[in-house]
This record gives sequence, C-alpha cells and structure tokens, in this order.
Amino acid sequence: MKSKYNSYSHGLRVSDIVYYKYSLFNSITNKTYRALVLDREFLYSNQTKFGLRSFFKYKFMCLEKKEVFFEETKNIKTVRYIKGS
Repeated sequence: MKSKYNSYSHGLRVSDIVYYKYSLFNSITNKTYRALVLDREFLYSNQTKFGLRSFFKYKFMCLEKKEVFFEETKNIKTVRYIKGS
C-alpha cells in the first residue's frame, strides 16, 4: 500500500502550490494566500505529540502579484496544497 505524502513532517516540495494563512503571535489571519514553492531549506525538526515536525525556510512566488519572497514554516498555516509535477 502506497503511503500518502505528509507535509507536516516532510515539508512542502518544490513546485507545489500552497494555500496558506499567516500565523503570527498565535493568531491566524483570515485571508488565504496562494503561492508557488520555488526552493526550500531545512532548518530543524521537533518531536511533538502528533509526530515529527520539520521546519523549513521556503522561497515562494506569490501567484497574484508575481513577487518572490521568503517565509518560514513557523509563520504560516497551510490550508491545502496541490502537488506539483
């Protein structure tokens, strides 16, 4: 049986399209943003009660404004993602 990819423990992959909300100071914004993952850099991982959680620094391209920016896993809440090719 093929196991499903887990972005919680393995992070988003390059070429994934991600829908996310900002999560700053334990509050989540209402607006959902959409971006393409261009690159990722592993930072560290922690063991939690839900399993291993990995943290990455991502290079995103905003699909609405066509701007490139960097964001860390701890600052975003992934709503959903679409697997890239």
